[in-house]
Amino acid sequence: MSNSKQRLTWLQNLTYFDVLAFVTLLVLAGAVFPLGSNRPLPASVLAGALACLLILWALGALAKKPIIIVPKDVLAAGLLILAVLGWSWLQTVTWTPAAWHHPVWQVISDIGADTDAVAGMVAINSAAAGPARMNLLGGIAAFTLFFVLGQRGRRVTLLLYGFMLVTTFYAVLGLYMALSGWQPLDELRQGQFIHSTFVNRNHFATYCNIGLAIALVLLFDGSGSVSSEHLSTKASLVRALTMPLEQKPFVVMGFGILLLGSLGSISRGGFISLCAGIAVLFFLRGKVTKKIGWPTFVGAGGFAALLLAVILLVGDPLLSRFDDPTADADLLSGGRLAGWLLTIELIKERPLLGYGLGSYIDLFLMHADERFRFAFDHAHNDYLETAAELGLPATFALVAAIAILVARTGRLVFQTKRVQRQAASAAFIGSIIVGTHALVDFSLTIPAVSIAYGALLGLGTAQIKS
Repeated sequence: MSNSKQRLTWLQNLTYFDVLAFVTLLVLAGAVFPLGSNRPLPASVLAGALACLLILWALGALAKKPIIIVPKDVLAAGLLILAVLGWSWLQTVTWTPAAWHHPVWQVISDIGADTDAVAGMVAINSAAAGPARMNLLGGIAAFTLFFVLGQRGRRVTLLLYGFMLVTTFYAVLGLYMALSGWQPLDELRQGQFIHSTFVNRNHFATYCNIGLAIALVLLFDGSGSVSSEHLSTKASLVRALTMPLEQKPFVVMGFGILLLGSLGSISRGGFISLCAGIAVLFFLRGKVTKKIGWPTFVGAGGFAALLLAVILLVGDPLLSRFDDPTADADLLSGGRLAGWLLTIELIKERPLLGYGLGSYIDLFLMHADERFRFAFDHAHNDYLETAAELGLPATFALVAAIAILVARTGRLVFQTKRVQRQAASAAFIGSIIVGTHALVDFSLTIPAVSIAYGALLGLGTAQIKS
């Protein structure tokens, strides 16, 4: 069949939900340009767009009646997240028991303020909860869309490749901006690192690494098998290393661009989390093939050599950031470790109730001492920040919900067909990368990053056992 006939057949088979998947990818792509949607207006537009897409899917589902399978573990995770959302709302209402309210409201009352206008509540800043909750709902909406749209094989391939294409585009844009000095938005700062349209290079590194998780899986899973029956060992090794170039040249090109973007961000957390994801990838590859044989070691060794070569060529600024690992650990200079310890102490004061979703900067400003020369608008650790804001029970519920979904993708790696295995593997490796980076940064508070991760996790979770 000629290429023109193949394209015509493909267009004829295009469904309403295929078109909706295209539009969803466009929304995810548009979310990155305005500073990762980390400003009120683009964040609101993004939330509205995702809500409209969900409504369009629901209307289509009423007419087309697609078969959507919701496994019990996904349902359990959903119930936990609903409980977290409910608690984040309860933190901002004034009719909860007075014993739950933060003492700051009593202080305000004691100094003679209008108690009707500042009625007590659990949260120290109820206004901050709205944007933070909207970001969480955005990730949930992206997860839901990719979950319901990703239960068909052909559409899974579209979403995977489309997702990688979007992340590659922003890596190309970041490289161009770094080389040319062009800054499309006034708030972007020019520096000796790549950040694309994100203000913070660490956020760009996380976003780039999500795309790298997909590219790595597409390259090293399902690329064909290397038969050594009629080949010498040397020829087999060469074949194993050159096969991805022959079979998927565009994926290789996208992988190279994303790798340059990630390393060029000079993000230590991004680099460490990427290495963690790569290690898990080759471990899974060995498990899926039932043995960790020489093809796996060749792939891992070849990739390690490539990574080392890239680092040696362009990685001096990145490597120099590891020269003094004690800088952030100095408790007297107000670095990250000092911020983490302060956050832990504040969690101990209100371990069950928290201080209110989105209220971390208010909490920090209330308790920071002279060591801190700069205000921490985030804790540089998503786990600690969430525990401070929501309290430990709600944090455990949220982490447990995500862990349930990630565990599902981990199981699906071993039990599905190739395209399904690729989606599940990308989601699992992406979760390792994002979860590791969250230990030292706050990328998940950025809407473009949270919806990208939510979408990838939704796609991986949507796969059904074969």
